[in-house]
Amino acid sequence: WRVQQEYVSGDYNAEVGFIPRKNYFKLQAKGGHLIYTKNKTSLLSHGPSIAQTYFFNSKWDNKDQLISFKYLLNFKNRSQISIGFQNQFIKLLSNFDPLRTGIAILKAGTIHRWNSFMISYNAKPQNRFTYSLETITGGYYNEGKRFAFLGEFGYRFQPFLELSSVVNFNQINLPDPWKNNSFWLLGVKANLTFTNTIFFSNLFQYNEQLGLWNFNSRFQWRYKPASDIFLVFNSNEISIPSISNGWSLTLKINYWLNL
Repeated sequence: WRVQQEYVSGDYNAEVGFIPRKNYFKLQAKGGHLIYTKNKTSLLSHGPSIAQTYFFNSKWDNKDQLISFKYLLNFKNRSQISIGFQNQFIKLLSNFDPLRTGIAILKAGTIHRWNSFMISYNAKPQNRFTYSLETITGGYYNEGKRFAFLGEFGYRFQPFLELSSVVNFNQINLPDPWKNNSFWLLGVKANLTFTNTIFFSNLFQYNEQLGLWNFNSRFQWRYKPASDIFLVFNSNEISIPSISNGWSLTLKINYWLNL
């Protein structure tokens, strides 16, 4: 079980870092129970959990609420299956574009509620080929409907190369003027380990929702313990709401000073 309380005042300044909002109280409670099997099956443990999260403003006016129920199955090979249900309530603090494509916005102060069902599977992580799958179906903002498929796949060519990919699909149906929309997010990543101190990683990603192409390449040299030199190249092109592109080259040096 877990209980969390958090408060951020309206005049708080993070200075260094980021906070998603100001002037709120957050209350969260979570509880669960695991049942361990005693027979000789592949199932190690299973059990339910429930969680509730509330966000209030300084006048204790409820702005966000999330209630979730999950049933988890853990297998002896460390794979997992999760089945869940969520009930969500949101009162928008500002105007919001539910598709982020510039078609239209939902007004600040409007209230939105929906339910979602989800099921996920994580394969055993010790294999060279690993993957995770998740499907989500249910409601969305403005009495809309959403179906999503999320997949991650990876393969390790020991000890030098690790390949991974992300395949996400979202089908969002909303009333006019948004209507029916579908988006893909596709990504491929390659991590190269030349030695125990020299690493090279590359990420290529396409986001259909924003018309965004992104390429990121990072070279890392750990020249002493906890001390690294990074050389990072980043290039992107975006077409929504308008076509723009750019690139950057960044050098970062870390030095661990042990006094």
